[in-house]
Amino acid sequence: MAQRHYKLKMPKIIQAAENEEFFLKAENFLLPHEKICSQLMQMAMQKSKELYIIFETEILGVFYFSEGGILTSFIPKPTKESEKELCNFFYEKKISCIMGEKKEAEKIRKLIFKLKKIQPDDIREMLFMEYTQSKNISAQNLEIAECSLQDADKLFPLHISYTQEEVLPEWKKINLALERLKLEKILRTQKVLAVKKENSFCAKAQTNAISKNFIQIGGVFTQKEFRSKGFASTLVKKLAEEFKKENKKSVLFVNKKNKPAICAYKKAGFISFAKYEMLYYK
Repeated sequence: MAQRHYKLKMPKIIQAAENEEFFLKAENFLLPHEKICSQLMQMAMQKSKELYIIFETEILGVFYFSEGGILTSFIPKPTKESEKELCNFFYEKKISCIMGEKKEAEKIRKLIFKLKKIQPDDIREMLFMEYTQSKNISAQNLEIAECSLQDADKLFPLHISYTQEEVLPEWKKINLALERLKLEKILRTQKVLAVKKENSFCAKAQTNAISKNFIQIGGVFTQKEFRSKGFASTLVKKLAEEFKKENKKSVLFVNKKNKPAICAYKKAGFISFAKYEMLYYK
């Protein structure tokens, strides 16, 4: 009697753009975990070419990998087979940053160490916070602008200061032309609020992701001479309240070492619910 050979299904990494259905599958997969995956959800909704899925008979994970080597992922139950596929995928690729909810970031960190025997050169431990209550902040007579592309020149100094102080690792030189393009993209696709002082801006906050049920707030920065005046609290609260009207909840992450910022966000009505990590590689 002839033997039957059963072919086992093996996970594959597929660029979601290969088939539009994969974007919808990714959205459905991420939906129950959207609070920690709003950036990935936004990528799926925007049909990003840099979004990938790990697919067997169903989706096992979703990740975003940019040209610049930035990686964020949601792979809740990695298997030996899916890890092998990820190792094959990243074998010749350069990783510059792994970011995301701490448990998810650590899975990839371990995988990259196993594959390349490298550890991150800079580790930023953050708190993931969610807007949960409408706290009254003492009224301030602030002029707050909702920014558009026409405000790019005025916003650029704040954007550069934020990028240098809060984002780039110390060994990385800032690329002004690239940062200008990033700012213009933010102004086209996200919501940016800024506090006006005379003919310039002295504080800003923005959305980094707008997904189905959540927004992720980021880019919060105040010029040194205007700090401790409640500008950051006012801006993040205003963003959260505006999106609350659209039935969207708000999250943000903040460096654990940045006590003044944590106090500002708590004052605005945010509470910590998880940990977040940014891992930088040279």
